Amino acid sequence: MKGLLAYSSHACLPSPYLKSMGIEALLFWSNWTLSCGDVFNLLELRWAKLQSCLPRLYDATITYDVGDSPLFDSPRRYASTTGDGGNSCHIRFPPRIVDLPISQVDAVIRHELGHVADFIVPYMELEEWAQAQGMSLPSTPERKADALAELIWGEKIYYNEALVQTFDSSGTAPRPEQLGL
Repeated sequence: MKGLLAYSSHACLPSPYLKSMGIEALLFWSNWTLSCGDVFNLLELRWAKLQSCLPRLYDATITYDVGDSPLFDSPRRYASTTGDGGNSCHIRFPPRIVDLPISQVDAVIRHELGHVADFIVPYMELEEWAQAQGMSLPSTPERKADALAELIWGEKIYYNEALVQTFDSSGTAPRPEQLGL
């Protein structure tokens, strides 16, 4: 069985329309009004790519939902990933994730999936994989999540004026130190 990606709440189910369109079509429409189901479909598409790069994740379990967290008190926080120390992680998004442009949602998702890889794949295995791709991973978790995302999807993550992940190269990279490394 391939890794399980499971939505852990029934408040907002993924849209079959988005899934049938394909991610390229969705990203083309920058003025698309997102639902949390669209966010989850994008997460599922990115999860499949992550698994293809790091096959150890085929046995992982990832759950996700939309909900509140004290972490979301900061206006720049759009997701949080926690690991259980084993083969499972949970990603939580605040309800306001749908207010971001889709390209920023995509950057946030890629960053969070970088954390998933870091939480589940053993350090040496992840480092050897990164070195085979021509990169040494940063030692700090936040910059490591960005570096993993860049290795997996081929696009650098920047931080915009609001200090939220983006692909806009006018932003700052690597992650600004004041955000925590």
